[in-house]
Amino acid sequence: KIAVIGGCREYTGAPYFAAISALKIGADLSHVFCTKDAAPVIKSYSPELIVHPVLEESYSVREEDKKIIASKVLAEVDKWLERFDCLVIGPGLGRDPFLLDCVSEIMRHARKSNIPIVIDGDGLFLVTNHLELVSGYALAVLTPNVNEYKRLVQKVLSSEVNNEDAMQVLLLPNR
Repeated sequence: KIAVIGGCREYTGAPYFAAISALKIGADLSHVFCTKDAAPVIKSYSPELIVHPVLEESYSVREEDKKIIASKVLAEVDKWLERFDCLVIGPGLGRDPFLLDCVSEIMRHARKSNIPIVIDGDGLFLVTNHLELVSGYALAVLTPNVNEYKRLVQKVLSSEVNNEDAMQVLLLPNR
């Protein structure tokens, strides 16, 4: 049983493909936790997915309500968390600050529960800016493309990877 945490009004394809791919390779159930705007679109792609429209973006939340809404989002995801064998964080997530804050808290809760986490797409953007979310967590798998890898190397090692060497460095074993 997997859960994809991703999908906002602009990006609905990536969470769908992550969730449906899990089903096609043998997962029993595939859930998508996304924004309310993304949910009907993702659900329309396949009736096989279990879609939870619980995430919120800044534009739909008043400043004074953010703390309450964030706790409701976390509570909704938390009640499902123990059922999952793995979380996929980031496909179609977008970069809305409020949404990313909520997802950071979801990741912290998953980590406390020792749930494996695969981080992709905008989840890597989040992790690059908050390394503590994965630092030292052996159950976190990061799946960067070349540009995401370059940003991670720059942040973690404070060094540059030039465009010519990026692909070679990324493909080296044991890195």
